[in-house]
Amino acid sequence: MKNKMTEKLFELAYTDSMTEVQNRNAYEERLKKLRKPNANISRITVIVVDVNGLKEINDSYGHFSGDDAIKTVAKTLRDTIGLKADIYRIGGDEFVVFTFGESEKQIEDDIESIKNDIEKQGYSISYGVSFSEVSTNAERFIKQAERNMLDNKYSYYHKKSVENNKDGDWTISKAHINEHDMDTFLSAVAPKFTGGYIVNFDDDTVRVIYVPEFFKSMLKITNGKFKEALRMYLNEKVDSKYHRNYEPFFDYEWIERQIQEGNIPEIEFERTNGELAKMHIIKAPDYSENHRETVWIFETIKEVE
Repeated sequence: MKNKMTEKLFELAYTDSMTEVQNRNAYEERLKKLRKPNANISRITVIVVDVNGLKEINDSYGHFSGDDAIKTVAKTLRDTIGLKADIYRIGGDEFVVFTFGESEKQIEDDIESIKNDIEKQGYSISYGVSFSEVSTNAERFIKQAERNMLDNKYSYYHKKSVENNKDGDWTISKAHINEHDMDTFLSAVAPKFTGGYIVNFDDDTVRVIYVPEFFKSMLKITNGKFKEALRMYLNEKVDSKYHRNYEPFFDYEWIERQIQEGNIPEIEFERTNGELAKMHIIKAPDYSENHRETVWIFETIKEVE
């Protein structure tokens, strides 16, 4: 009797009553274990999931509908990966999932299935994935998954904005995504932009704001290393007569000196398809010696006639 009561109390303490997945308390306990020096975090995958448009659902249809959206996402996660993953609801509409030993292909298939099932039920999600191989620090690869989710959420609202604004007004409400990243992007965005990236000079990592499919593939091949992906872009997409002029942009120290002197490092070049393009770099609003993040913007100046 005592053991059953203890189990019931434990369940109440660590289970989210609305969704029946694990709650924030359970998530914090898991983080404590992952922070331990001897913790084995190899082959862990983190998936961060967030419900799209929850505020609009609540405002338009009431909070019961908003609760239904959250329950729908939780149930779909449980039904799809519940037997092989730990699922936590850590906030109003945000979930964190830990899987163990799954291949990247299997993770991609599971997420696609989850996304499609939720959309069939009238809702949508943004998600971000990070593999423990990117860092031996648990909180760092969890943070990367959160950033990837924000990138995915930006893409969702960007697409929605384009579909809803035929007059070319692509403005997106800052309330929908990370405010800092949106301010960074809007401070640099130019007409006909074809790529937008926030690049950290300290570890050569990148947060994608807007990315064409070919460069997404390049980043995947280089495990997210921006400089290597840029080299692939140069070799495959930039006319060879501009290669020499492009070389300084692989030297982060040179770029940093230019920025500190008040210059905007930029280059005009011709793509292999004949388009005239431009790339320019500005420092992020909170750029400092200890936080060397920069914004890289690619735009098309003249299209092929």
